[in-house]
Amino acid sequence: MTCQPTSTENKGTTPGLNFETVATPAPFFAGDFDLSRFDCILLNTSGGKDSQATMGQVLASVQAQGYQGKIMAVHADLGRMEWAGSWELVQAQCAHYGVEVVKVKRDQDLLEQVKERGMWPSSAARYCTSDHKRDQIQKVVTQLTRDLKAQGIAH
Repeated sequence: MTCQPTSTENKGTTPGLNFETVATPAPFFAGDFDLSRFDCILLNTSGGKDSQATMGQVLASVQAQGYQGKIMAVHADLGRMEWAGSWELVQAQCAHYGVEVVKVKRDQDLLEQVKERGMWPSSAARYCTSDHKRDQIQKVVTQLTRDLKAQGIAH
């Protein structure tokens, strides 16, 4: 697995994106953190610069350690609150790195929940994080665990 583009053929497919401008970082935990302990690495990504940097760091460590387990990414879609083009950006970033990605979404979008609750999420009421991100991503973790156990891989 290569974490750095070697030619223009490895660029993302979304117009205006050029992954060649993003330097592949040195692995930040290549020697300190043994990835072989994990049956699967699941990367949460919004498509933003922090997610892209994290993905680059983790995949640089994956490459440096020769990790052979499953690697996936998950994107929690917030519905109408999502930035336009976020999913396409997530897909382009994951395609660039060769990582399978799934999108999860709550049946009720965030704006509907805000209207129903009569309040915006806040530091005291973090239902955006719990209901629209963590709980939805947990479903992916549960399914991955079942799949890996069925394959005799999970511990």
